[in-house]
Amino acid sequence: MSQPSPEDQIVETLTNLGESWLEVDYDPREWRTDALPMSLEESTARKETLIQIQTSLLPSVKQQLNDLLRSFGLADDVPQPKLDAALEITSKFGSEIERVESAIISLAPWVIRRGRLPSSIDANDGVLKKFRSDQLMWDFRFMLYNELRGKDNDIRGLFLDYVEYITSGQLNPDHPSDSEDDSKPKLKDQIIHKTALLSRQIDDMVQCSTRSDYGVLQHEWKLYVGYISELLPQLTAGIQALNTPQAQSMSTDQPEPSSELTGLVKPLLIKLFQRSAAIIKLVRIFLNKLIDTPTRKTPIAFGDNWTSDQLVSFQCEITSICTSIEDALESLVSIPENGQVTIRDLNHMDRFASQARKHMEDGLAQLANFMIPAGSSATPPSPKVIFDDLFSDFVPQFNLSIQNFKNDIATMQTHLEKSTQLDFQGSPMVTLR
Repeated sequence: MSQPSPEDQIVETLTNLGESWLEVDYDPREWRTDALPMSLEESTARKETLIQIQTSLLPSVKQQLNDLLRSFGLADDVPQPKLDAALEITSKFGSEIERVESAIISLAPWVIRRGRLPSSIDANDGVLKKFRSDQLMWDFRFMLYNELRGKDNDIRGLFLDYVEYITSGQLNPDHPSDSEDDSKPKLKDQIIHKTALLSRQIDDMVQCSTRSDYGVLQHEWKLYVGYISELLPQLTAGIQALNTPQAQSMSTDQPEPSSELTGLVKPLLIKLFQRSAAIIKLVRIFLNKLIDTPTRKTPIAFGDNWTSDQLVSFQCEITSICTSIEDALESLVSIPENGQVTIRDLNHMDRFASQARKHMEDGLAQLANFMIPAGSSATPPSPKVIFDDLFSDFVPQFNLSIQNFKNDIATMQTHLEKSTQLDFQGSPMVTLR
C-alpha cells in the first residue's frame, strides 16, 4: 500500500484534532464537596506553573499557529508551501495543546459548587484565585472550539479552513482563486485573518492572567459591550419586516378574523422593538461605566479581598443581565419571521425582562458593597458618593425602560386574549400577514 501524500496526512490530522475538541465544554476536573486551602508548597508550585503558561506554553501555541501559516506559504516572507514542515507542526500540535491544558487545569484541579468556597480559603490567593484559573481554562478551551461562535473564532474553525484550502486544490500554483477579483474575500485571506485574531486572543489570555481581579472582569465586560451591540441590527431588521407592504397587506377577498387585532398589535410590536434598542443601549452605557476606555478611566475598582465565590456571583449577575435581554429579543425577533405573535411569545419576553431587571438590581447591590475608589488620593470620595454619581440617573432610566417594555407586552396580551385564532398548543395568537 502506498504511503498517503503529505496533503492527505495533514487533512486527516487537522480533521481529527478538530473532532477531538468538540466536547471542550465538558469539565474534566474532580468535583469536591469541601474546599482545602493551598499549602505554601502548592502555592509556590502553582505560581511557577502560571509563569510557565504565561511565558512559554501559550506563546508556543501562538508560534505554532504562525509557523503553520508560513508552512502553507501564506506568509509574505515564505511564498511557497513546505508541506513537510506543515505535517510536522500538525502532528505535534495535539500533544502541545494537551500540555497547555494540563498545566492550566493544575492551577485549580477541582470543581466546587458556588457558595461552598469559604473566604479563608481563597481571598488571599491573588493571581491563583480559583475564579481566575477557571476563567483561563475556559478561555483556552473555547479558543479550541466555541460552539456559540460557529467556526469564526476558534482553532478548530481555522483548521477546517486549512482542510478546505488543501482539498479545493488551492495549494497548487496558478489556482483559479489567484486570478479572482481582489475585492472578494479569499480563503487564504480568511486563514491569515483568523491566525492573527487567534494570536491576539492568546496575547489577551496572557495579559489577562496578570491583571487585577477587577481587570479580569473588565476584560469580559468589554466583550459583552461588543456582543450586545451586535443585537441592534436584528432589531432594525425586525422593524423593517413589520413595515414592509407584504407584512401589512391583508386579503380583501378573504378577511382574516384577526385583521382588526393585527392593526392594534403591529404598532405595539414596533414599539417593543424600539424599546428593546433603548434597553440595549442603556446596558451598554452601564457596562461602559465599569470599564476603562481609551478616553476615560472608571472611577471604581475592587479590593483584593474578594473571594472567588463573590467574584463569580457578581460576574454571573452581569452576564445574566445580557443573556436575559438576549433571550427576550430572541422571542421578539422571531415574531416577524414567523408572521404571528402568540401569548407564549409575550410570556417569554415578559419573564426575561423581569429577570434582566432583577439581575441588574442584585448586581448593583453587590457592586455598592464591594467597590472602592480607583487610584490614589489623600482624600478619596466615599464609595457611596462614587456609586451615586455613576448610577443615580441610570437606575431609574433602566427600570423605567423595562417597565415600559412590560407594559406594552401587557397591552398586547389583552388584545391577543380576544383572538379566536389558536396556535398548535391552543394558545391565542394573531397573524401579521
